[in-house]
Amino acid sequence: MRVTCASCGAVVSARDVSLERMLAKCARCNAVFDIRAQVGGAAPGTAAAEKPARPLVPLPRNVRVLADEVVGGLETYRDNAGARPHVVVERRWFTPTLFFMVFFCLFWDGFLVFWYGMAIHGGAVGMLVFPLLHVGAGVWITYATLAGFVNRTRIAVADGVLSVRHGPLPWRGNREIPTADLAQLYCQEHVGNKGARTYSLNALLNGGEKVGLVRSMPEPDQALYLEHLLEARLGIADVPVVGELT
Repeated sequence: MRVTCASCGAVVSARDVSLERMLAKCARCNAVFDIRAQVGGAAPGTAAAEKPARPLVPLPRNVRVLADEVVGGLETYRDNAGARPHVVVERRWFTPTLFFMVFFCLFWDGFLVFWYGMAIHGGAVGMLVFPLLHVGAGVWITYATLAGFVNRTRIAVADGVLSVRHGPLPWRGNREIPTADLAQLYCQEHVGNKGARTYSLNALLNGGEKVGLVRSMPEPDQALYLEHLLEARLGIADVPVVGELT
């Protein structure tokens, strides 16, 4: 039996195939995909046979896999029960819409500089106080735009801990969760006031608590790829969660 990557067509090594979960990972393009169509399904009554086939999610743009291995002498994640997976994935925040935000920031901040220049030159104290809320908004928008150009989110699994870090500019949402506390990973779609759609990766803990891991991703493939890769490496069987993106 030979398994080939559904994304690039490369032959997948046996050590990168999990017959228990019916998943495989291509060493060439890093795609994680369902193999049931190639191996003829799973044994009746097993979790793999009952789980619906998952769509192929190739490595999205702005996402890099920096490390993907199993520590402890085990050759593959199909032995995950006794393995210590080490995975590091990095997502770049940059999107082309940031170029529009640069011009918006220049206009907004430039107007405020002009306003305060007139106020100081004319000695009008009231003019100094009036736009303070606009100053706060300008600082936030400018900072968020700069973060969009330089920041990255790094998701890592190491030593039994799933960590999420944003940087180099400080940003809220850094987390550390013991992998033993993870019951499920799932994605959600969020629709803004003007119809803009973003996507998030979330965790469902064993106690029922839902925790946001990575938010504001502009493309669904980024969220789904992270979910599929982390679940495969952590040995988490995919179970539907109410309201999740499929």
